[in-house]
Amino acid sequence: MSEHPIQGLMDTTLEKIKQMVDVNTIIGNPIVTPDGTTIIPVSKIVYGFASGGSEFANKQQPSANLFGGGGGAGVTINPVAFTSVKVTPNTFWGQRLEASRNVTIPLAFSKCE
Repeated sequence: MSEHPIQGLMDTTLEKIKQMVDVNTIIGNPIVTPDGTTIIPVSKIVYGFASGGSEFANKQQPSANLFGGGGGAGVTINPVAFTSVKVTPNTFWGQRLEASRNVTIPLAFSKCE
C-alpha cells in the first residue's frame, strides 16, 4: 500500500520541528571565564503543532484517494537563566566530580567487561 499524503505532511512537519529545537537550543554551550567559572545558558522552549486532513468523494471520483489538508508548527524560545558553576576540589560539584571519576566511571567500565 502506498504512503498516505498525511504521512508525508506529518513527517515533513516533525522534521522541521526537530531542526528548530535541539538540546543545544535549550541548554546552550558552556562559557568558561578566565577565573574558571563555567556559565551555562538555559532557555525555555514552547512549541505548538497542528495538522489536519480531509477526504471527500464525489460523483466523478467516488473511490479516488482524495486528500486536502495542512500542517504547521510554531516555536518560541526565551532565555530563562544562566547557571554558574565553579568546580573546585572541596565544593559540592568538586566532590561529585571526584566521586564520578574514582567510583562511578570505573564501576561502569567494570560492568562492560
